[in-house]
Amino acid sequence: KTLYLNGERHEAQDGNASRYEVIKAMINRFTPLYSRLLDKSPWDVAASWVQSRQIHPSNAQELGAILRAMSHGEITAADFGIKGTQLKLTLMID
Repeated sequence: KTLYLNGERHEAQDGNASRYEVIKAMINRFTPLYSRLLDKSPWDVAASWVQSRQIHPSNAQELGAILRAMSHGEITAADFGIKGTQLKLTLMID
């Protein structure tokens, strides 16, 4: 039996893919690439993802660059929402 994850072929052993191969494929697929360069503002890219049922696509290749911009940017303002049971923060980052 052959298992394909993220375009990679993994041969199953005894009818099952090895746990190591599955984990390795998942890490390769979901690890953000922080060094990725963007053609436009990371904030514009992230804003274009938002839809009624999700805030980012399942395989967003630009996510690493956006996380880098968020972690290195200066927070210029912060606020929080009071509705519901989940904490909702609004951060203004330069």
